[in-house]
Amino acid sequence: MRISPVGDGATKEAADVFEGIVRHIEYISNAQSSYDTAITFQVQAGIGYCRIITDYANDKTFDQEIYISRVRDPLSVYLDPDINEFDGSDARYGFFFEDRPREIVEKEYPQFKDKFPRNTLDAGGEWITEDHIRVAEYYRRIEKKDTLVSLP
Repeated sequence: MRISPVGDGATKEAADVFEGIVRHIEYISNAQSSYDTAITFQVQAGIGYCRIITDYANDKTFDQEIYISRVRDPLSVYLDPDINEFDGSDARYGFFFEDRPREIVEKEYPQFKDKFPRNTLDAGGEWITEDHIRVAEYYRRIEKKDTLVSLP
């Protein structure tokens, strides 16, 4: 990824620092596998995604790292149907679905352990199986009014 200094007093030195940060994120994420998966799906099916997520650096700190994560199945991503931009940057909301092992989900969400049924009402459903539960992450854009102030 290349970063070019453009406008608002941007400098080559600052762009170089940002490129170093991006390289670090790509390195710790093994981002090339994410890029390869997204490109393969884009060529074969016309749609592919990567995710940008944050997670704690380790269990003993509150420091977080940014990661580029692979999306194994582009059909697990649902974006606002009213988007106009090809990249979905104008989406107001979106979902990411992932089928996860039941035992892991029950450990992560112990308050719901007794509420997860063993199967769905319709026998053809794949949301819940004996061994897996489909977990959804929901994202939304919240617009806030802001005041632009110009000082002489």
